[in-house]
Amino acid sequence: MISGFGSCHNGSWNTEKSDIDVTAVFFDSLTHNHHQLIKMCSKIIAKVAKKGTLTYVPASRVPILKFYEDISGIQVDFNVNNLLGITNSNLIFTYTQVD
Repeated sequence: MISGFGSCHNGSWNTEKSDIDVTAVFFDSLTHNHHQLIKMCSKIIAKVAKKGTLTYVPASRVPILKFYEDISGIQVDFNVNNLLGITNSNLIFTYTQVD
């Protein structure tokens, strides 16, 4: 399953300054850790990333692949199994709907 989260999901996205946050959820990932999964995904991501923009950020709380999408030029932060990010984005979206 692929899911957006962060500002693009909760409605606070600014098209001029924001990136798109995407997480891939692997339900059967007990044999791989986040770093292994994201490195496997990097081979696929490299096909849609603008050449020279794909960067692996291992020191993050959740490892991230940062890149600019080739056609749109939008910056994307991609990670795997960041269920907390999805949950928090849903919570912020719900809060903004209350008012």
